[in-house]
Amino acid sequence: MGYETVAAALTGLRSRPGVIFTSENGWLIATDEAAYSIWSFAPQGYPAYPAVVKRQAIPKGTGSLIAMSVICEASKTACDDLVRTFAQMNGLPLPQ
Repeated sequence: MGYETVAAALTGLRSRPGVIFTSENGWLIATDEAAYSIWSFAPQGYPAYPAVVKRQAIPKGTGSLIAMSVICEASKTACDDLVRTFAQMNGLPLPQ
């Protein structure tokens, strides 16, 4: 993912030209079109806060695949729930 902490990811993305920040349902969303990636930062009050989920489209053959990376600094249970939620939203296999 390139960052050690959620705060470092946010700081790093804010320094990148071309990254656009929006808010959706309390989540801070950073869109980096040049890298084909969307970063979703959990809001305060969310069980897995602080956390960030990066989803990136990676070209493969004639299509693409979605890779997902997570930095979660909350409890293991809350982090596991976050990963399952995003995996389901994106049609990715659920982690075991």
